[in-house]
Amino acid sequence: VSEASLLGQDGTWSVDLTLPNRPPVYPIMDVVTNVVNAPGSAISSENTGTSITVDSSAPTILFDQTAYPDSSLSVEESDLLNRVKVTLQISDSVGMQQGDLEVAWVFKRGNDPLGAEGSGSIPLILDQEQFDVYQGELDMAYLVNTKLVDGDYILFWVVSTDRAGNEVNGLGSEDNPKRADIRIMEFLPTLTNTVFEPTDRPLPGERVTVKTFWSNPGKRGGSIDVSLWQNNGGESWSQSPPSDSVELFLEPGSTSVAVDMIFEPSLPGVPVLYVIDGGDFQNLAYPVEGMVVSSADVSGVSSGDSTLAYTLIGGVAVITVGIGIAMAMRAGAGRDDDYDEEYDEEYDEEYDEEYDEEYEDDDD
Repeated sequence: VSEASLLGQDGTWSVDLTLPNRPPVYPIMDVVTNVVNAPGSAISSENTGTSITVDSSAPTILFDQTAYPDSSLSVEESDLLNRVKVTLQISDSVGMQQGDLEVAWVFKRGNDPLGAEGSGSIPLILDQEQFDVYQGELDMAYLVNTKLVDGDYILFWVVSTDRAGNEVNGLGSEDNPKRADIRIMEFLPTLTNTVFEPTDRPLPGERVTVKTFWSNPGKRGGSIDVSLWQNNGGESWSQSPPSDSVELFLEPGSTSVAVDMIFEPSLPGVPVLYVIDGGDFQNLAYPVEGMVVSSADVSGVSSGDSTLAYTLIGGVAVITVGIGIAMAMRAGAGRDDDYDEEYDEEYDEEYDEEYDEEYEDDDD
């Protein structure tokens, strides 16, 4: 098949080629161009950089979970979305466009997109007669502008066409995008409780063991380097006593993991304490509250007051008992005196009566 065309003033030209109404023997046909009737002694070289592809079949995409279980976009972990490995196969009678496979994706919550569509490319790693294999890593997280939650998912599709311009067909095409669920994977170190031993009311210079309890409700394990610091106002921080950080590893779902730290207050009042992770003083996520440094030995004063009170109470009790005994003795003595006087009076009266009777008998 050949056609001719006139060359325009600007050096451009166009031509229509009509192919036979039958499948070609070779679906890819080279197009050769040549300039004829060159002016003067000019010559023309053939140009063979163009080809025509005749293909009426759309390429088919396949995610083979048996051969590539970890890269078939089934379930992706939320903290690894910046390096998602994708492997897919494309079957086409003629073949895809030369170069990497162009793909696109979008995050969704329900039917609503989360941000704009992302795009990337996957290189060809295996070129076979039956199908081509593309494999590579994609940064899918760079356009996510919100915190992902359970139920969010990704829709993924292939943008590239085959050499004839046919779009891909099947699961993973633009008309039928591949869905990948998102598993929320987070490392969530949490300071759940703080206990001060031996007291939460220490004196200046008295060392206190700060027992911290940690948990990790997330599904990803990890470690943090913790140390206890006091904020002295603004950007001023100090440790008392100076100590190294402690590496704390938290398993997924772990609870009540204890770490002991030492604090020695220097001044009375309420110290502003924080557990600092990795020396990052901008991250104040772990405040330590509940300690008040006393200005005097309150417990000693209370003990002395109690002893004095008990002594006074004992003294009052002894005095009261003594007074009671004295009063009882005096009351008893009074009763004895009254009894003796009454007895003497009765005795005297009886004696006088007997004496008078005897005296009268003698007179008779």
